[in-house]
Amino acid sequence: APIISTGCGNDLIEFPALVSVCNFFITTDTLGLHVALALKRKTIALIGPTSNKEVDMYNLGKKIIAKSNCLCCYKENCKSMNKISTKEIIDGIEEILNFKITVLITAFKEPSIERAINAVLNQKTKYNFNILISAPDKETIDIAKGYAKNDKRIGIFKDPGKGKMHAINLILKEIQNNEILILTDGDVYISDNAIEEISNLFLDPEIGCVAGRPVPIENKKTKYGYWANFLFDAAHALRKGAFMMHEFIECSGYLFAFKGDNTIKIPLDTAEDTIIPYYFWEKGYKIGYAENAKVYVKNVDNWRDWIKQKTRTSKAHETLDKYADTKTTPRVKSFKKEANGIYDLLYYPSNFREFYWSLLLASARLYMWGSVLYNIKIKKFDSVDNWERVESAR
Repeated sequence: APIISTGCGNDLIEFPALVSVCNFFITTDTLGLHVALALKRKTIALIGPTSNKEVDMYNLGKKIIAKSNCLCCYKENCKSMNKISTKEIIDGIEEILNFKITVLITAFKEPSIERAINAVLNQKTKYNFNILISAPDKETIDIAKGYAKNDKRIGIFKDPGKGKMHAINLILKEIQNNEILILTDGDVYISDNAIEEISNLFLDPEIGCVAGRPVPIENKKTKYGYWANFLFDAAHALRKGAFMMHEFIECSGYLFAFKGDNTIKIPLDTAEDTIIPYYFWEKGYKIGYAENAKVYVKNVDNWRDWIKQKTRTSKAHETLDKYADTKTTPRVKSFKKEANGIYDLLYYPSNFREFYWSLLLASARLYMWGSVLYNIKIKKFDSVDNWERVESAR
């Protein structure tokens, strides 16, 4: 490998610029450590004469502490650094670079979960990964156990049945800080390149969270199929544009991933696919969009289920102001943002029937937002985390 000598005379503009082109940084407890961590680089800190207790790696690497009796002495002639072996450093590099990947499938009374599991097992990827299936009901757990008998990569988590966010919070406590957690649901299935596409984005050390691309399995020949295609296409355009411009992206709960951090706790009255991206964005990370990592979704086919599903989702987004700085980074999903997108809806149809369906969708979304704002602002109803099936989406 080529070696570039950068010299030692770099100023406070040149030096951080040099660090920024690195994917991995090995340093002592110096300015280099602080710059590398600020730039979100995977880092190994070699520590001897300074205090290792005062160094926080912010889940970005590890400390290798000299095996010496002269630790934290702050003497200029300290020899403790000689006690750090090359093997320790190489082992540390391998530990950090070989990050663990876990695919979490959450489900509730999901008879079609076999399709979701098979889609994950049949991934075409160079990355090793494990699968964790979380469900509160016996039927889904029994299906998962059948798979776990034949594949050691599969684990099972018995969800206590208090809701999806509650279950994810329990799982997050056990996630390692160097782990990539990919979340998806038992009623959808992912493309065979999804893990590869998502994991590749995490090679960029500045990426903290990655959104996949939901795709409806319905065509545009029915009203609800047309509605689903428009909404998913509009979300795709927003995420793709935001990623190209390095702007904030809200993810989709159907498929998204983030770096393991066992300090994360999801509020039970909000949406995990939005609050987690805010968590990383406010820490200075970028949100990635893996547009070729597709997740195939069956959508509802009747008004009762449609309004129930959309109202529930939108209610969860209305609580974000309590947990994220939405003034600095405004919410992507809001009545105001949606009203500004009315022109896209009117330009989307390709015939008169689709234009009529567009008008109906505009009316339906207006009714939905009216219901959401009335229940939250007037009646003061809170969003509640619980397992609730939408039958026609199965």
